[in-house]
Amino acid sequence: MKNIDWDAASECLKVLSHPHRLQIIALLLEKERSVGELAEVCGILHNVASEHLSLMKNKQFIVAKREGRQVFYSINEPALAAIIGCINKRFG
Repeated sequence: MKNIDWDAASECLKVLSHPHRLQIIALLLEKERSVGELAEVCGILHNVASEHLSLMKNKQFIVAKREGRQVFYSINEPALAAIIGCINKRFG
């Protein structure tokens, strides 16, 4: 097995382990979305969605693109599709 930084891996999984963050990742795997759209679909406040997005952006799971006053997010880590696929298989 490769030399894996298990502490870093654990920290990344902790960031993903929130239900809203998992839902946001699943939505972003479908297409790029704005903060407002993500908040609405997830049923959370705009500022709460922004906090979740900030945490995931800091771990480089997602990237942000500003267009005027809106910020759009998209997936930056392709391996997230496999994680969401595993979740769908197990819990879907």
